[in-house]
Amino acid sequence: MEEEKLYGCSLSPRIINKNERNDWGAFKNSFESIEITINQLKEFIKKGGAFSYAYKNNVRSSSNFIGTEVLAADVDKGLTIQEALELPFVKNHAQFLYTTTSHTQEKHRFRIVFTFQGGITNADDLQQVVTAISARVSGDMSVTDSARIFYGSRGCEIYDIGNELTQEIIDDLRIQGKELIDAKRGSKDSECIVNRSSRLLDNELMVTLRDGQSIALSSINKKTTIFCPDHTDDHPSAFVGIGSKGGKFIFVMLVKRLGG
Repeated sequence: MEEEKLYGCSLSPRIINKNERNDWGAFKNSFESIEITINQLKEFIKKGGAFSYAYKNNVRSSSNFIGTEVLAADVDKGLTIQEALELPFVKNHAQFLYTTTSHTQEKHRFRIVFTFQGGITNADDLQQVVTAISARVSGDMSVTDSARIFYGSRGCEIYDIGNELTQEIIDDLRIQGKELIDAKRGSKDSECIVNRSSRLLDNELMVTLRDGQSIALSSINKKTTIFCPDHTDDHPSAFVGIGSKGGKFIFVMLVKRLGG
């Protein structure tokens, strides 16, 4: 029988669900770095235990980040569980999905867990990769920092998928995530919500550039700002990105002015 793979992360048995024990000291010092199988991680989550990344001296902070082979994206709105499971990115690259403590039949709330053997050891790389993952699954774009806690969910439903991220996908996600982060930083005095187009892109799709010129998607060979092809734009709110193997994707930036 093939041995189960081990993945590096950290676990806190003291934080149950959303800290129902009110053990506030556990948030900093209770995460122990460990190598764990997927089945062990699922069992731990189902008992309510929290997980995170690995940290120097087991003290959870961004400055102490060492690395991780386990990543996650939170989905609190926009998709049902079934819709998430049907996403090609989830079907091909996610490990499992579980319902969080606030999940109901009317309002689906869940977390999608991804694994990558070899891991990510740079905090900036981590933020870029998790940002791109969150955009691809319509997830919460605010949970991308390197000190993030992922709460367990006692008695949760777990949906097995059984796939993992490859180095090639990680490289693509890093490129896409950097573009998203740069785009968000460029939208000063505003809240920038970014969604990745989930539909298959036809290379002959006509898109409109910032200057009003219409060209085929196949003619674009670098990051390019465009008017969104899926809704009426007063200003160009999307951009075409290029993956490491030349594949094209469209990100739409929904910018809401603060105080407006």
